[in-house]
Amino acid sequence: MLIGRMQMETTDIRRCTVDFGKSWLDPGEQLTGTTAPLVELMGAWVPGPYPSYPDNVVPNPVLPEDPTPLELENWIVLPDKKKLQMFLAEGTPGNFYRVSFVATGSSGRAQTVEIIMSVKHAPTG
Repeated sequence: MLIGRMQMETTDIRRCTVDFGKSWLDPGEQLTGTTAPLVELMGAWVPGPYPSYPDNVVPNPVLPEDPTPLELENWIVLPDKKKLQMFLAEGTPGNFYRVSFVATGSSGRAQTVEIIMSVKHAPTG
């Protein structure tokens, strides 16, 4: 499930909070865990309109150079057991990354979650 597209600058440490209580968990259900988020360099961009991914991905068989890959600094299920929070840093300007993980609820259901992150140059001056 693609839940969002975000943008950050190379100098940012970006906090991303995913609230499963609003969109996926049943009333009274809680997150029981997640897999470690996986950060992958994308060789394609999804041109639009949301949420068309992955139906109209523009293929690019060659991955771009990635001298400063996007890094997962930390992630945690918050105490309310309805939200996952993660911190992302770095990233090569102009590149796109997929951050994905699997969340599990107390009902036993599991959901794969994806966020697309684009990185732009930090402003100068």
